[in-house]
Amino acid sequence: MKIGVVAAQTPPDPGGLGETVWSKHRWLLGRGVDARIITYSARASRQGADPALFAPEITRYEPVAHVDGSFTQKLRDIRAMARLLRATLSDCDLIEVQGWSLWATALLLFPGPLGGKPWLLIFRGTDGWEYRPRVLFDFKRRMNRRAHTLANSRGLAAHLEGRGLRLDGNIWSEVDPSVFPLPEEPPEPGLIVSVKGLHPTGDPETLIRALKILKARGVPFQFVHVGMGPLLEPMRRLCRALSIEKETEFTDQVPHAEVAAYLRRAAVKVLSSRLDSCPHVIGEAMMMGRPVVSTATTGARELIREGETGLLARVGDPADLAEKIARMLRDPAGARAMGLRAHAWAARNLHTDVVFGKYLALYDSLTPCGRPDAPPPA
Repeated sequence: MKIGVVAAQTPPDPGGLGETVWSKHRWLLGRGVDARIITYSARASRQGADPALFAPEITRYEPVAHVDGSFTQKLRDIRAMARLLRATLSDCDLIEVQGWSLWATALLLFPGPLGGKPWLLIFRGTDGWEYRPRVLFDFKRRMNRRAHTLANSRGLAAHLEGRGLRLDGNIWSEVDPSVFPLPEEPPEPGLIVSVKGLHPTGDPETLIRALKILKARGVPFQFVHVGMGPLLEPMRRLCRALSIEKETEFTDQVPHAEVAAYLRRAAVKVLSSRLDSCPHVIGEAMMMGRPVVSTATTGARELIREGETGLLARVGDPADLAEKIARMLRDPAGARAMGLRAHAWAARNLHTDVVFGKYLALYDSLTPCGRPDAPPPA
């Protein structure tokens, strides 16, 4: 069986989508599946990068202008991408499209010999939440009619179904326990860690205001935020205005594998998002046995069992978020027990073998022949 994966990102470019594509690629190769990737990577550099990221089965396209280009430039990209798709994936048994990008548009408009193959379309987050039906040129709806369609959370699937798309199921995002292992050492007392791009949907302001409430209540803490974004300077200014700059630290973007070093130290992992599908970092903290406090987005509610494997706070409510964080910090033994229950749940549900095993069974069910030794799909 030969699988062709079409994705906007792969490492060394940053991004959760790229990490998932790369992790699944290695997992499939390790099980004897011929897996190929075709991707952008206008920012990728071979300098200092893992040679495996530029293996022969990975094709990288340098777009003319796939972000802010003119309509004519985008058309040139779409035609060039369509030719590259056909040249690269014509002998594949299944085409998997991760997220929505010009790749998906190229495949839909100019499928050529790929039109007779099974397609799998996976919505992962922004590309799904932002979908709105259109009267004309609704390419996502056209792809939905053609492809077996998944989302990476039940909440996102329900949202898309509410917009009139057909969803054939959902598979949560994976966590690699070899990258995010259960630590032997205890966390640093009072250390709060947040890992998230500093963008409006992440709502870092609610978290910063919750930290101010903690300080006013006399709860000792130190806070480290991992991740960059346009709200970095506004959040630094807010910390100064609230007189908590000495308790807070903002780091640069770090490689995905280095996130584990921050989670290892965390007494509590906090996520203050307004919208999420299946937050990778919640699963990663759970796999490492670190207790999680998150706002009750649809994705967080799927991963966290309130009071058992984590705590959920009301979206956009600094006081409620502060109360939940304080509960964790004031009861280290209870937080540790909650983290261990979360680890057990994550190992059963988010482990790479579990998540990617579901994809492999799906591939077998969608391809005409599948693998001779393939088990029946779950």
